[in-house]
Amino acid sequence: MSDTRERSVVVCGEGLVDLVPVGENFSPKLGGGPFNVAIAVGRLGSDVGFVSRLSTDAFGDRMIDSLAASNVDTTGVERGPEPTTLAVVNLAADGGARYSFYLEGTADRQFALPKLPSARHSRSERCRWCSSRGPLPTKRCCTKHTPAVDSPWWTPIFVRR
Repeated sequence: MSDTRERSVVVCGEGLVDLVPVGENFSPKLGGGPFNVAIAVGRLGSDVGFVSRLSTDAFGDRMIDSLAASNVDTTGVERGPEPTTLAVVNLAADGGARYSFYLEGTADRQFALPKLPSARHSRSERCRWCSSRGPLPTKRCCTKHTPAVDSPWWTPIFVRR
């Protein structure tokens, strides 16, 4: 596939593994909001790229395979030896979930912003910010670092017009 910056939709953010309780054990499930969004957009047939840093461990390999199987361009994914972020799920009696995140030294926390779509998109107004978390930091996409972009809980999604 071609460079992620040329995709119609680019999703930036984490890929992680949810450890979901099954009896006395845990079952690993690939996830993370941005990862799930990229998978869904790819399965819907849109031209989508995923930008992140994933581990070279077995979980990271499974994430790359899952993205590819869902027609998501992974040329914007950095790989590194750090472990994959884990989210241990605790299910309450009422079915609600509580998460414990293991983030220290993980691959996605080493992500560097230069992989984001270039400023040429913002100058040409060919792309805009979409977010699953709150107000948009700017009317243009990727013109500079903002606290919102640096937050692990904010998912920038770029949609080419």
